[in-house]
Amino acid sequence: MLAPNDALDGLRPATIVRTLGDEGVSRLLDGMYQIAPRTTAHEHVDLSPAQMRDALDRLGFPQPRVAPPVDVDLSDFDD
Repeated sequence: MLAPNDALDGLRPATIVRTLGDEGVSRLLDGMYQIAPRTTAHEHVDLSPAQMRDALDRLGFPQPRVAPPVDVDLSDFDD
């Protein structure tokens, strides 16, 4: 996320996200197969949810907003 990426003409993915916000995230995810570095299985690192939150905090990603509750009437689906 922080290193310049040749597939992005030297731009850093984090800069794209910081600049374009949700649009930047969507566009990066849509093209992830082109920009993600190839790794072998032994290089894979599993992060706990707490470690992932800490990493996102260090990168300056905002905390997710809680969606408001939605009242849905599903009575049409009753038998």
